[in-house]
Amino acid sequence: MTSAINVLALAAAGLLLALGIADGPHDALRAGLPVVVGLGAIVLVLGLPRVTRRIAGEHPRAAWLNDIGVGIPAARHALVRPNWRLLGALGYLLFDIAVLWMTFAAVGPLPPVAPLVLAYLAGYLLNVLPIPGGIGVLDAGIVGALALYGLPVTHAAAAVLVYHAIAFWIPALGGVLAFARLRPRLAPTQDESRNARPR
Repeated sequence: MTSAINVLALAAAGLLLALGIADGPHDALRAGLPVVVGLGAIVLVLGLPRVTRRIAGEHPRAAWLNDIGVGIPAARHALVRPNWRLLGALGYLLFDIAVLWMTFAAVGPLPPVAPLVLAYLAGYLLNVLPIPGGIGVLDAGIVGALALYGLPVTHAAAAVLVYHAIAFWIPALGGVLAFARLRPRLAPTQDESRNARPR
């Protein structure tokens, strides 16, 4: 579901740029390509269950392919008949982009919203690269995408580094502190479960 929200946001921001409604570049590559990619991804994912069922039906050894598309009909149903709970996925994306937007305000002028959304989503695509912890990949991807949409590289790099510190390091440090406080409470439970085991 979160990926569906991301793809819809990508297509919507690209469409706003392509139609000239939003500020930013209006050329076919930077405005039209996200629309084509977003709509293509939607069509591909919606057609995936039918393709995997057909392949699995023709080749019994490929029955595991049915597992790939098993959640897609339920996700499609959830999007067609939306529930208020879907606001969580939308809110997560929008608030995360808002943090990046505010870091731009902290280091310089604010960028237009539609190019920022497109650069954010395009930059996150580099996270698929198998690099341990994604170190440097997300930063480089978002900075590169922001530069592609006409923002100064130094301004973009500063904003992305501040964003990364807020979005990743602050929650990680909070998690470490919470784990350190929770661990002593878990220790007696673990000792009791060891003592309860028959020897």
